[in-house]
Amino acid sequence: MGTDDPQSYETERPAHRVKVAAFMMDVTELTNEQFKAFVDATHFVTQAERVPDWEQLKQQLPAGTPKPAQEKLVAGSLVFTPPQEPVSGDDASVWWNWVPGAN
Repeated sequence: MGTDDPQSYETERPAHRVKVAAFMMDVTELTNEQFKAFVDATHFVTQAERVPDWEQLKQQLPAGTPKPAQEKLVAGSLVFTPPQEPVSGDDASVWWNWVPGAN
């Protein structure tokens, strides 16, 4: 992962080995039309369409992260929002915003 290219961003260097946890990938891609047919047939509800469960959510956060106000725990998704000016790559919150209703 990363690069040793001197023209790269400092945060991209150096090139180094990483170990990726197991993940699954389907043999074939899935079109939006196929996914819609699946949702229509099964009434599937995506994670982004569900109200977050704080007990489950906090297991994915750093220890001691305070619980958000209940009115903030609504169905939605993180949406990539590029900043207008250069920012540090150390803080993901400058790139991603929680958008209620996004799925």
